[in-house]
Amino acid sequence: MASTFASQGGQWLSRDEFVALRNRQDDQLNTELAGFRESVQLLREEVFDNMQEIKTNVHDLRTDVDVLKTDVNEIKTDVDVLKTDVNEIKTDVDVLKTDVNEIKTDVTQLKTDVCELRAEVGQTQAYMRNSALRNPNAPIRPPPIYRPGQGVLFPNPKLFPRNADQFYQLRDSTTARNRQMLAYLVEFYDLRNADYGEGPAGNDDHNENDMEDPDEIFLRLETLLGLNEEKFIKFRQRAAEMASRQPERPAKRAQTAPVNDEPLARRPRPTWEDFMERQPPPAARSRSSEDMGRFEWRTRSTPPSQRLTINQLNRRLPKQVTPDREQEHSKDGTDSDDATRPFTSPREP
Repeated sequence: MASTFASQGGQWLSRDEFVALRNRQDDQLNTELAGFRESVQLLREEVFDNMQEIKTNVHDLRTDVDVLKTDVNEIKTDVDVLKTDVNEIKTDVDVLKTDVNEIKTDVTQLKTDVCELRAEVGQTQAYMRNSALRNPNAPIRPPPIYRPGQGVLFPNPKLFPRNADQFYQLRDSTTARNRQMLAYLVEFYDLRNADYGEGPAGNDDHNENDMEDPDEIFLRLETLLGLNEEKFIKFRQRAAEMASRQPERPAKRAQTAPVNDEPLARRPRPTWEDFMERQPPPAARSRSSEDMGRFEWRTRSTPPSQRLTINQLNRRLPKQVTPDREQEHSKDGTDSDDATRPFTSPREP
C-alpha cells in the first residue's frame, strides 16, 4: 500500500517519488560535499607544501644568518686588527715626526756650529795675518762675523779700511767719510756690546764709561783686527833710516881665490830628535795656540794718549826720500795706497 506525502505547494507525492527526490537531493549534497572535501584537501596540501617551503626557507635563512654572524664577527675582528694597526701606524708616525724634528734641530744646530766655526776660523786667520803685518800699505784682511739667520758675513769693502794707514786715520775722524766708516765698523762688529777681555772686578762704572770712550772703542777695533801700531812705526823709522843713508859704491870684484882641494865641511843634517828637542812642551804649545785664537788686550807700557802714532811720526820725520829711491823701495814690496785693495792675499814683504 503506497503512502502519500503532501508537498509545500499542496501537491501530494508518493513515497517512491519522495524517496527519489530525497535521493537526488542527497546526491547533490554529496556532490557538493565531495567538491568541498577536494577543495579542502587541495588547500591542505597546498598549505602543507607552503609550510614545508617556509620551513626550508627558514632553515636556509637561519643558515644565512649564522654565516652572516660569522662574517660580521670576522669583520669585527678585522676592524679591531685594523684599528690596532692604525694606532701602531699613528704611534710610528708620531715617533717619526719626533725623529724628523730632532734631525731638523740637529741639522740646524750643525749648520749654526759650522757657520760659527767658519767665522772663528776666519777671525783667527785674519787676526794672525794682520798681526804679522809691518808694511802700513799692505792690505788688511777683514775678519768675518756670524749672525743667526744670516750666516757668515763680511764687512762692506767700501766701508772697510784698505790698509793700516787708512785704518789709523779713522782715529782722527776729521772727515765725514772717516766718521761714517768708523761708525759702520763699530756697529758691524758690535764693539759697544762685545766682551774683549776680562777687566778687574768691581769696575762696572769704569767699564760703562769705557764703552762710550772713542779711544777705548778704537782700541777694541784695533785688537779685533790684530793690528800692532808699533810694528808700523818701526817700519816707517827703518824706511826713513834706509832712505837717509848715502848709497855705497859697489866694491871692486875680487880675484877668484884658488880652489882648495879639500872638500868643504857640510853642516850636519838635523834629525827628528833634534827637531823635537827644540819644540816647546805641549802645555806651552796649547797655551800659545789658545792665546793666539783669543782677542785680548795687549799690555803696553806707554798709555794710548801718549803713544806715538803713524800720523805724528809722518809729521816728525824729514822728507829725504828721492824719487829714484822711493821707486826702488816701492818695487821691493811697499805698494802704493791706490794699488792696494782689501780682500786680497799678496805676499808679505
